Amino acid sequence: MPSFAGTGCEDAEIFLCRGGQGSRGTHAPEFLFDETTGGVWMSWFLETPEEVDAMHVACVELGLDVSMPPTDEPWGVREFHLHHPDGHTFRVGAHRRGG
Repeated sequence: MPSFAGTGCEDAEIFLCRGGQGSRGTHAPEFLFDETTGGVWMSWFLETPEEVDAMHVACVELGLDVSMPPTDEPWGVREFHLHHPDGHTFRVGAHRRGG
């Protein structure tokens, strides 16, 4: 049974996840993909992987809580995770060329 799906129209996309990535978070994640926080995972797509790296540098310089550094994912996206104090996680990414 599929656990993840996505659909889009023009500039908008929506992702559907079975069994999680659901509500306002209750605490900071203890490990990568920690689902016990109850926080929502939101995707913020930039134009290029280079913009992802630049945004990561800016977030680190500002002292924001980066919970995963830029990573080339097998599904063709370069992304890093930015954790908000209220428990939500932003997946900041861009499609890789040819990826």
